Formats: sequence, C-alpha cells, structure tokens
Amino acid sequence: MNLRTQTKYAVYTISVLIASFMRLVVGKIISRYINEASYLSVLIDMLVIILVFIPVIRIFEKFTMKATKTYLDSAKKISKNKRKGLWWALFFAFFVMFILFAIVKYNLNFIKDAFEYFKLLFGQT
Repeated sequence: MNLRTQTKYAVYTISVLIASFMRLVVGKIISRYINEASYLSVLIDMLVIILVFIPVIRIFEKFTMKATKTYLDSAKKISKNKRKGLWWALFFAFFVMFILFAIVKYNLNFIKDAFEYFKLLFGQT
C-alpha cells in the first residue's frame, strides 16, 4: 500500500474516532437530564443524532479532515522517514483518543492508573 493510501486511511481513522468521541460527549450531556432506562430517552437520543449530531458532523467534517491531514503531514515532515512518521502520528492520536474515551465513557483515568502501576512495579525492587 502506498503512502498516499495509508495517509488517507489514517485521516479517516482519526476522523471517525473524533466524531465518535463528539457523539459520546453529546450523549453524556443529554443523559444528565433524561433517565436512560426509558423509551423516551431512546427516542430523544435518536432525534439528537438526526437533528443535531449529523449537521454538526457535516459542519466539522471538513475541519476535522483538514486538521487531521495537517497533523499527519506535519508528523511526516518532522520524521526522517515519512511512512514511520505517519504511523507514529497515528499511534499517538489513537493513544490520546484512547485516554479521552476512557475518561469520558468509563470514568477511568489511564494516566493515574499507569503511574500507580509503574510506581508499584518499580517500587518493589
């Protein structure tokens, strides 16, 4: 697979993660006001997706795609090898999105837990 195709897939991957994260945040905000265990909440959630989220995605789609492309292009320029730069940038973006999803969706603080793990691991020597 050539570098252009890999860059295209990397842009789509990061954009999908950002869009999904935005949906998660909007859902969290709405769930504060609505009981999640009702059919009304299901209906309201579906309406939010249709009336609010889809237009927001369309508006931010170009911005997200352009920002992601710029980010990946910058990483490729910084790296001596463009292909390695692309994969490092994708890994870093995926890692940041992993931390954000863990915090927002599961209330897990990855950085704190990792610090505690390494402290426990290296403190036992």
